Amino acid sequence: MVRNYECVVKSCVNEVSAKTNVVVEDVPGAPGCVQVADIGKTKALIEWLDGANNGRPIRYYNILARTIWNRTWINVLTLCAST
Repeated sequence: MVRNYECVVKSCVNEVSAKTNVVVEDVPGAPGCVQVADIGKTKALIEWLDGANNGRPIRYYNILARTIWNRTWINVLTLCAST
């Protein structure tokens, strides 16, 4: 997102201003429509749509998992995002 900004400096003698465009970036949004397409005893197929990039490209996704015996989430896979 591009925003227009103006900086104004005033003194008792003079006033000076300058305008510029600034690109405002944010962290990428979370993936959407996440669903488990197939699941087995030792694997699962997960599908999703990319979230909003908010001015920054999505570089990778971390896939986390946990079991019913261990409530701690662990990173099981890091996927490079498609370009």
